[in-house]
Amino acid sequence: MTIIVPYSAEWHLARRSVIGASEVAALFGVQADYQMSHYTLWQVKSGRIPEPGVDGERPRWGKMLEDAIGAAAAETYGWTIAPGRWLRDKHCALAATLDFEIVAPEPAVLETKNVDWIVHRRQWGAEPPIHVQLQHQAQLAVTGLANGYVCALVGGNHLERYEFAARPKIIDETRRRVDAFWKSVEEGREPPIDGSDSTAAAVKALFPESTDDEPADMTGDNALPQLCADMLNAAESRKAAEKTEQAAKSGILAKLGAHAKAKCEGFFISAADVKATPDKIITDEMVGQTIKGRAGYRRISVKELT
Repeated sequence: MTIIVPYSAEWHLARRSVIGASEVAALFGVQADYQMSHYTLWQVKSGRIPEPGVDGERPRWGKMLEDAIGAAAAETYGWTIAPGRWLRDKHCALAATLDFEIVAPEPAVLETKNVDWIVHRRQWGAEPPIHVQLQHQAQLAVTGLANGYVCALVGGNHLERYEFAARPKIIDETRRRVDAFWKSVEEGREPPIDGSDSTAAAVKALFPESTDDEPADMTGDNALPQLCADMLNAAESRKAAEKTEQAAKSGILAKLGAHAKAKCEGFFISAADVKATPDKIITDEMVGQTIKGRAGYRRISVKELT
């Protein structure tokens, strides 16, 4: 089992040749929106594009609060914890950067999360999302430990604890998929393109601009015609859906009349007024040219009652 100091130069270099615990979800197609897709992961690990950064306030604060959440969990549950390490699995090119390790009363893995209250309510519930569970199982795999915990700070003031035992079948399947991933990289077999934002960004990174104005002869490509048809069909479906949505909005407004709110069987409706903004003259030199204002409208919000 290889041990490397997290976030060191050696760590950054080592991560290029392994699948990290937080990247495992992509191999199952269940990654979070902010994580790399299978396609993007393949392009990154094969060295074709740089690893995209994870921007935003939530991941930044998650990292900043990591030590505080770990200390709070240790105090709350009577654990003695140690800083996490970077560990590589002895069976395959899988690795994990642990947040913490519980050393007493029993050895275990500790993963910490900073979770928005609404996100926790919608996506967590009785257990963490599947991408977090797969990450945790990968951590248990590389450590060889039988148990671990995910402790989430919810809404900035509530600590939630989830306990998990190692699940051999999931760990074996993870290792199998890791091996298959690296074999596909060696053989140059790209995974299929999906509709995620991550994949779209990866394709743009691979082909940022056109360099040849001559039309390419792709008459022998069997997949391209279907992709073209799918794109046009999706555009038509979107237009039809937009018309259906507009008809529903108009129908709702006709039902509500002058009322700003309403409730019916199974739904609560809000149709708040959004004030108009006037047109504005840009500059004295551009007299007569205006920035068009926005007409007032009623913003419709429909919530399903549970």
